[in-house]
Amino acid sequence: MKQYSIIKAAKEIFPYILDVLRMLLGNSIEIKEKENYFIIKHSAIEETEFEATIKSLEEDLNTLISYYQTGTERSYKEVAMIEDSMAHLPYGHYSLKSIIPQITSRKVKNEVFHFITDGLGLNENIIYAMADQDLNVSKASNQLFMHRNTLLYKIDRFNELRGFDLKRFHDLYLLIYLLKA
Repeated sequence: MKQYSIIKAAKEIFPYILDVLRMLLGNSIEIKEKENYFIIKHSAIEETEFEATIKSLEEDLNTLISYYQTGTERSYKEVAMIEDSMAHLPYGHYSLKSIIPQITSRKVKNEVFHFITDGLGLNENIIYAMADQDLNVSKASNQLFMHRNTLLYKIDRFNELRGFDLKRFHDLYLLIYLLKA
């Protein structure tokens, strides 16, 4: 599976970062350079190994490097949505969940929400019902006039495919944040 990474660093250290990543990932990486960051498409690598490599580079080069990494089946679309947001973020290591609170554009929030929920039968009503009922699946299913097991299946499937668990406050909060103007 292909993974995408957005890396933001001082322009003068780009060549060093790319050299290390080529050694680690081989020459099978594709690089799209932007003004103050670049996007790398590469073969799957353990997230912890990638993170360790970036941290090592930060220490060796005595600089800060921001990165965003994704390996979902819809990675390219995910990167396209958040790449503009990434250009304006402070240095840090980001994932989809950690970048959501940084998104201020209503349009991007809407795109990200629909990207996350697309094709899973999950909508705003379910998210708001889970919030209204304090994460209680039984009460939320009653509010939605939906069988409890049907709702539970949708929630579990959503967690499995997208990594957002509607039975956890933090994940539910992130989705509500995307829905609010």
